[in-house]
Parts: sequence; C-alpha cells; structure tokens
Amino acid sequence: MSTQAEESAKPTVPTAIPRAGTRHSEEWWRRRGFRVRQYRPEDHEALRAIWKACDISLGETDTAEAIARNLRRRSNGFRIFVVETTGEAPAGVPRLVGGVVTTFDGHRAYVYHLAVHPQFRAGGLGRLLLETCEWQAQRWGARHLRLTSLTANMRTAARRMYAAAGWRPRKELWVYSKDL
Repeated sequence: MSTQAEESAKPTVPTAIPRAGTRHSEEWWRRRGFRVRQYRPEDHEALRAIWKACDISLGETDTAEAIARNLRRRSNGFRIFVVETTGEAPAGVPRLVGGVVTTFDGHRAYVYHLAVHPQFRAGGLGRLLLETCEWQAQRWGARHLRLTSLTANMRTAARRMYAAAGWRPRKELWVYSKDL
C-alpha cells in the first residue's frame, strides 16, 4: 500500500490526455484523424524537422540525447507532447504534425517550441497543444504558465491564437538571454 506522499511523488504520465474543459473532446480530434500523446525517442527526427520547418531556434538542449536526459532526470517537470495523425497517413503526409515542450520549476510551468507543421496550421492543433500544456501544468500544481514567442512578423497568427486562447502579453516583463 503506497502512502499519499509516495503517490504524489510519482510522475504524472497520462495514457490519454483528458480534454475536459477544452474546446473539443479527444474523440472529436480522433474522428478528424489526430491524437495527442507523449513524445517517444523515435519521434525525435520528425519533431526536429517540424521545429526547423517552423523556424524554431534549436540548440544543444534539443538533441535526442539531451531530451532523453531531461525526461529521465526531470520526470516530474519535463514533458514533450506531440500530435500525430491516426490511421494510415497518405504518401507525403507526415505522421507527426506538431509538438510542444512544457516544463515546471516548482512554481511556474513554461511552454517552449510550440510548433505545428505548416501543412496542418489553422485547424486548431496549436490550441490543442496549448490546452495540453495547461492540463499538464495543472497536474503539476503550477499556478502560472508562461510562454515566450519571437516578435517577428511571421508569428502574427501564433500571437492571435494565444490571445484567442486567453493568453495575455506581460508588458511589465523583459526577457533576457545569455549564452553559457
């Protein structure tokens, strides 16, 4: 018999991502040929290709080895979710069509590398990934969820999606960066 403390220390690894409170049910997405699931090591090459197609800035923390290390070491604070097509994908259609990284520092959760393959944009998959991050952040006990986005004009549609999903820019925050 496990104690409540032992239960809360176990990683939250859903077999299916609950859709309660979101715009569409898991079944709604499945009927349209998509499902969200957790990243697997064999997804790395396809996910990296999506990130590159979406002009996501990649670094040494995005290698297969670094991701595997984070998943192992930070089992209660690091997740990657992917959207894949279900059933047989027609020739030329990627099986993996989107992905996102979400992390938790004990207080806040963060969203990184949110990307949907250009062929599959404007269909709600980006919002589905955002909602999945919100769900995971709540499971971790986070009270705040943060997302950073480049300011380039090409991100205009993404910023509209964030606003439609209830995200607001924080004018009082500056983001600083330093390479180590």
